[in-house]
Amino acid sequence: MTKSAKLILFIFSVIVFLVLAPVLVLYNMGYRYDWATESLQKTGGLFLSSTPARATILLDGAKQGPTTNGYLSSLTPKIYTAKIELSGYLPWEKTLKIYPQIVTTANAVLVPQHIAQTALFATPAAIANFFVSPNRNDVIYTATAGSTESINLFDLTAKTATPLYAGNIGVKNITFDATQTKLLVSFQTPTTANNWMVINTLDGSVANITTDLGLLGVAPTSVQQINFDPADNNTVLVALPTSVANTGTAGNATATAVDVMAINYQKISTDTANGTDIAPASATAYMAPLLTNITRYVTAPNSIYFITAHQQLKQLNLLNHTTTAIADVSNLQLSGPVNIKTNGNNVLLENQGKLYWIAGNPSDGNLAKTVIATGVNYFSFSPDGEKVAAVTNTKTIVYYLTATTNQPFKQAYDITLVTNDSPKDVFWYPDSENLFLVYPDKIMFSDIDDRSKLNQYTIATIPALDHAWWYNNVYVSTNDNVYLLNFLGK
Repeated sequence: MTKSAKLILFIFSVIVFLVLAPVLVLYNMGYRYDWATESLQKTGGLFLSSTPARATILLDGAKQGPTTNGYLSSLTPKIYTAKIELSGYLPWEKTLKIYPQIVTTANAVLVPQHIAQTALFATPAAIANFFVSPNRNDVIYTATAGSTESINLFDLTAKTATPLYAGNIGVKNITFDATQTKLLVSFQTPTTANNWMVINTLDGSVANITTDLGLLGVAPTSVQQINFDPADNNTVLVALPTSVANTGTAGNATATAVDVMAINYQKISTDTANGTDIAPASATAYMAPLLTNITRYVTAPNSIYFITAHQQLKQLNLLNHTTTAIADVSNLQLSGPVNIKTNGNNVLLENQGKLYWIAGNPSDGNLAKTVIATGVNYFSFSPDGEKVAAVTNTKTIVYYLTATTNQPFKQAYDITLVTNDSPKDVFWYPDSENLFLVYPDKIMFSDIDDRSKLNQYTIATIPALDHAWWYNNVYVSTNDNVYLLNFLGK
């Protein structure tokens, strides 16, 4: 090769280098040429995950190489239609915007195309009155045979039924203690309307609370409310009227005050079995005042939240018996029944369909009493404690109590509209990002990612649907049976 040819080749190589080097540098920095805008664009990324994983990803209809859970890089910033498909499951779709130098994320819970329904009881006609344990593992149900009504426990893990009690009774309500080994049964007999008993599900023993109240000189008709002591399942809390009435402050409704008495029914049973004569004169050995001059209360793990006659919301810690002031609720003009729920960090208070969020630091008085919604029929905390699902007379919403760390990013007080109708109940999927909506004849599944249209599916149509819940899968009760819906597709 001549010197002139070598020179020309060298010059050409330099030119190619000078042209390509910036292009390669820009490419490695994430820039791409956008033919639509005829300009260089800084690219972004997209990470899509799904349950179950290994699903096909499509962007604007084009199949992508990675599957879920997968990362798509070097995407031109714009709006894409992302779709996730997996054999045997319904497709999931979301419109997502890609931003420069940012990874957009989305997670899909895929719904099986066919969800098998399995009835748990072979003879449904005699079964009624289902009560679900707080941990969702046990179902208490009653079965009738002539004038006898039996109380039975069905273990959803072992799929076994255990008879607990039978008698000429009419069960009105059943609640569980904190350990979920004892039942407080409210019932009526042919002669009396107000009766209570405690059933130990481990040994089958029964304590007649109505009889115990009579021994202490307490008339069952005077009982306003009765609950297990959340810190001691050998004790029940009984609300009895007190002579003190709440005159309230200006504009507040008057409410009759009660005293909450702690009654150790287990000690009564033990002493009675040992021949001890129990009478009203010895009542103080078995019954002690726990709260006085209050209007409403609700039990929580190891504590009681209550409202005083002077409209102060407080918390009693049953482990160290200290009382903490939560908020002055006198300006809320509470009237009638009050529903209080707490997740330990936030308190939700519902009265006359108006749902309040009470949060803040009680020590410095920096409390917020925010109205989440009106016309509320049902509400529940999400498993992560960051959100509240509320069903009103006209819609279902998710209300954010704190800023989220995952996409779509939300701030406290943000609201996502889930439906423009009113299901009878809702419950959360364990990831706190999806909801089940329970209607009288069907159950639906919905995400709450409102970056575009929500993915909503009818997962089962069941006539006379009464209640539904999650326990490692979906369970549904009707007026005569309980069904397992195999939502997991396994």
